[in-house]
Amino acid sequence: MNVCARVLPQSYVPPPEIAALREKVRRRAFLVRERAKLMTKIRGVLVYEGVKPPEGLSLFTRKGVDWLRSLGLEPVECYLRVIEVLNGEIRRLSLELKRLAGFARATRMYAF
Repeated sequence: MNVCARVLPQSYVPPPEIAALREKVRRRAFLVRERAKLMTKIRGVLVYEGVKPPEGLSLFTRKGVDWLRSLGLEPVECYLRVIEVLNGEIRRLSLELKRLAGFARATRMYAF
């Protein structure tokens, strides 16, 4: 930095559409991490309650979620409701990002 001229170095500021895309990617990553935390909490509740899932059952498939709901454990029910909302938002953002990525690929193919 030139102290005498008091000039600050320039920094890169992405165009608004790139900044918006990056924000969507960060938001999706955050939601995925939050969902993973809740899944871990559900496993913790099961351990605390001494409940073992049936052999070969994946907890967060449709059958696994049905089994979890059948337990009637209030904390598990609560976490599953939040996971359901997160899944919807993650799905929505994923579709939007795929659409944007496809548009960007198509645009690059036709750029001369």
